Amino acid sequence: MHDWVADAAGKITVLLGAGASVPAGLPMSRGLTEIVFAALDERSRDPRTWEFVKGHVDRDNTDVEQLWRSLEDLRHVLVEQSLWTGFVDVPATITAKSVAEVQFDIFDVAVASLRNRSVDAPTGYLEPLVTADIVGIATLNLDTLVETAAAACGAVVATGADDWEGGFTWPIPRAATPLLKLHGSLDWQSVPRGRGPIPRSGLETISRESELRFNGSGIYSDLRFGLENKLTQDGTMPALLSAFSKILDDSNLVVAVGYGFRDVHVDVALDRWAERDDARRVLVVDPTRNPDDLEALEKSGSAWFGHMTAGLRHDVWPGRAERVRVIKESAETAFRTLFT
Repeated sequence: MHDWVADAAGKITVLLGAGASVPAGLPMSRGLTEIVFAALDERSRDPRTWEFVKGHVDRDNTDVEQLWRSLEDLRHVLVEQSLWTGFVDVPATITAKSVAEVQFDIFDVAVASLRNRSVDAPTGYLEPLVTADIVGIATLNLDTLVETAAAACGAVVATGADDWEGGFTWPIPRAATPLLKLHGSLDWQSVPRGRGPIPRSGLETISRESELRFNGSGIYSDLRFGLENKLTQDGTMPALLSAFSKILDDSNLVVAVGYGFRDVHVDVALDRWAERDDARRVLVVDPTRNPDDLEALEKSGSAWFGHMTAGLRHDVWPGRAERVRVIKESAETAFRTLFT
């Protein structure tokens, strides 16, 4: 067991990014880009627009969320009332509607790929996580690997989705390890809640069999996708982010596994959590980082993550206790190293 994990005595929040799902065979963002290109080359709602887009994208250096965001920007510019329309050199056949069709294609392919690759994916490496004594897990991933891992070993985790009534409060499970899926989940489906003149929606978790019936489409209940600000007032996000802040407040240690610190709404919450108590620590688990280069870590994510890391760095503040540490290890082995 890692010494900081032992010191925290269960007051731990684990934050999962895309890298935490890689050992199960799920692709990272740039891997999804290759899958999207292959699929849309074969079939697209608007082949002419896709050919135009493909010719203007650096395929080798663009992840799928960057691709989505660039199309979102183009779509807004092509809207008739945009003041920038005249500055965009695109064929007349490329319209805001046709760009939106390609966006639907990208979303469908990316989500279907994650869903299909989750079936029978190996999740044993997550067992030390789902059986650990911690406050909770927050994940930015849409897949259901954590739930699968828990079911396989008899651990109890709960998302709270089925008890959410559509408001600004997320039900944090008390009889299970909370699993907060901040960007949504592949197995959530919108359902009506209550009766009255103003419709109100909640969520229900559907079975794997029902999930696969959709074959990659049809149940996109509030999935958060793309590089744009995912924090909006509609849907689950306000309630989930409030619940995230609550489990952070109960924690003295955040263990971030496979997360690149690019989501501002998450990084702001971490920054505010860290600044309120000098005893709070952050462990960053990433096989690509140099444990001795905290300056590179500080510059690697959002401005809010940089702000937090700059304040945590003991190497530039003489006499300050160590509050941020990097573990150069993949998720495949890191959970066992951390928690056993």
